[in-house]
Amino acid sequence: CASSDGLLLAGDNKGNKFVLNPVTREIRKVPISPFALSPRYSSIMYGLGYDSVGDDYKIVSLSYYDTDGGYEPVFVNVYSLKNGFWKKTRSYPYGHAVGHVTPGASVNGCIHWLASRATDHKSAIVAFDLAEEKVREVPPPSSIESDEFASNQLAVLGGCLCMFGKSVTDVWVMKEYGVKESWTTFTIDNCGTLDIRPLCMLGQEEIVVKDYDKLVVCNLKRGTRKDIVVPGIQHDFLPETSFVESPVSPYGSNKAWMTESFHCWGLD
Repeated sequence: CASSDGLLLAGDNKGNKFVLNPVTREIRKVPISPFALSPRYSSIMYGLGYDSVGDDYKIVSLSYYDTDGGYEPVFVNVYSLKNGFWKKTRSYPYGHAVGHVTPGASVNGCIHWLASRATDHKSAIVAFDLAEEKVREVPPPSSIESDEFASNQLAVLGGCLCMFGKSVTDVWVMKEYGVKESWTTFTIDNCGTLDIRPLCMLGQEEIVVKDYDKLVVCNLKRGTRKDIVVPGIQHDFLPETSFVESPVSPYGSNKAWMTESFHCWGLD
């Protein structure tokens, strides 16, 4: 599951993909890519984002064969909601851990994943530019540059790219996109156990996280937590994402509703 503005990219247990707006209740089925690898022998990761140059929402899929023997080529396919077709772009020189399938994080016109370089096996934050349809790297935090972080996760908090580990409560946030020195870190105290995922910010003091099978609101300054009760929610809901309510249609862009851009939040 991935999101961009008010649109969600979701799938069913038959492998079908849909783009929907939960507010307007519009839904659009996405055709299967003619370039897709067989899901029986491969892993596929998806991302959804907005191309401001082409005024178009695009779906990006990364697919690679499930093998543990060296680096397999990663095939990159792009679907345009405006044009209604898939196209194949160049594969890129990065590897992804087998079984570590995560949705791409959409920030600043790019969709981001964590990967390992095929050349030196070091971890990298990979950004797929939706306008140019090319791949580049985003500098990681200096404090963890030499460590292996390809198995961490990326998300979007307050319009900013963020990174976090599965078993730690430290979260890194890139306040100014593309600027290495703008990475800051904060700790989520008394908020969960060993498997939390940040979902969104509520103002500048509170953060919503998924803690195993629960949703929790954590106050970063007070160090307190509050469970959110959602009637009817399944205990094993997965994956999870957040979205911004908007009238954007899955059949066309319509960005006129966005009168101002998102700004990253800060912690005092």
